[in-house]
Amino acid sequence: MQSAKCLKCGHETATDSACPACGQVAVNGAAKPRWVKPPPPPELAGMVFTPVPPEMAEEFRRTFDEAEFLAEMRKTLETGGADIDALVAEIERKVNGRA
Repeated sequence: MQSAKCLKCGHETATDSACPACGQVAVNGAAKPRWVKPPPPPELAGMVFTPVPPEMAEEFRRTFDEAEFLAEMRKTLETGGADIDALVAEIERKVNGRA
């Protein structure tokens, strides 16, 4: 246990208790450690994380259909996933304006 001088009366006291002479409380001026955000794990160290804007989160909540999502997930599990060539062709079609 460390000892220090009371900030109010100067009497020798413990840093984690009230002063026996004057009753001064509140850890006698010792600073409480601040919470420090831990660093990300090494595999994420170079990534930048930005919070989702509230408008985008609201749009997602409004348009998300859990039943539709689960049906698509079941279909994906049953068929083994998407055909990559069809997926690339669909993306190219949309990018080139032929949707």
